[in-house]
Amino acid sequence: MEPGKRRFVDTSDEEIEQKRLKMSADKTIKQNIAAATIFLEYLKEKKMDPGFEHYDTLKLDEALGHFYMDVRKSDGNRYKTNSLQCLRYSLNRYLKAPPYNKKIDIVNDERFSASRENFKAAMAELKRMGLGDVEHYPPIDEADRRKLYTSIYLSPNTPFGKISSVRRILHGIITFQWAKKRLAISCHT
Repeated sequence: MEPGKRRFVDTSDEEIEQKRLKMSADKTIKQNIAAATIFLEYLKEKKMDPGFEHYDTLKLDEALGHFYMDVRKSDGNRYKTNSLQCLRYSLNRYLKAPPYNKKIDIVNDERFSASRENFKAAMAELKRMGLGDVEHYPPIDEADRRKLYTSIYLSPNTPFGKISSVRRILHGIITFQWAKKRLAISCHT
């Protein structure tokens, strides 16, 4: 070992907290803060204590249960199911992250069974309203597909088609490598 280097260093509580803050991507942190802000606005509008980060589990469970049923977008319309789910997971991450470091899980913890049931009911209602479906583009009909693949841009018998084919292959390889890397990162966090 090099002189002056130690095997075990002293890490302060502040350094640990800073490292824990940087565990998530910036976009995730922004999403967590945005969800917390929405919940905070909800609590203020309902004339409740806005310091939800310090609620006990019973009070937080009750507030979340009502929140899942009552929350709407800023224009008054309902959220889609994916958005409501994102709000829930973001609030969970927000409470677990520094500076609060809560040892609770509002998604899976049994102490949050009432709010979990309200969340399920809200999701079912949103699905009944048609807000749970993903809108897909209509499929390309067979005649258009044939036209597309026989055009000079996709035909393997033309220079354009060969270049396009190589680009698709390279894009597939790059996308696969990127996905593999992201999966490896997410498995370690």
